[in-house]
Amino acid sequence: LFNAIGGPFFWLFLYGSFKKYIQAERRLVVPVIFYLAVNAIILFGFLYVMRYLSSRYAMLFCLLVALVIPVVLSRIIDSLRERNWGTIGMRVVILFFGYLGFDSFVSFGDSKSFVFDSVDWVNQQSETNVDLITNNHAIAYFTGKVDNYDKTQRFLTEDQIINAQPNDLFA
Repeated sequence: LFNAIGGPFFWLFLYGSFKKYIQAERRLVVPVIFYLAVNAIILFGFLYVMRYLSSRYAMLFCLLVALVIPVVLSRIIDSLRERNWGTIGMRVVILFFGYLGFDSFVSFGDSKSFVFDSVDWVNQQSETNVDLITNNHAIAYFTGKVDNYDKTQRFLTEDQIINAQPNDLFA
């Protein structure tokens, strides 16, 4: 969940929770909590069955959690004004949003270096008459060993595995 919502928003949410900045009428909170609970049950069920959880599956949960971030920021700004930290506090808030803006242009998810490591490995290991069996479009394209690389299937079929020759490479 930390990766899905992002570090800065996660810490803001925790800070707002501990400071009790997140307050609303009971009639508004109950449906939101119910939705979060159902979504959490679905996420934990998926985690139990599949043994992994990608951040894209937690996105609905995190979108609802992210709705309280503006409320938390508003309460933080109000408390900074009450303490006469207005100038310094606003600079910190501006720096925070500057960091978020810069980070959005730099960070694009997890590293995909394994693809190029795989391509290098295939090029080092393989002979010219050896077939490459892969389910990754990038590996199929960059190695040049897969005809019709654009038709690479996401999942390997049983036939592909059974019909593989002794020297074929799986990547």
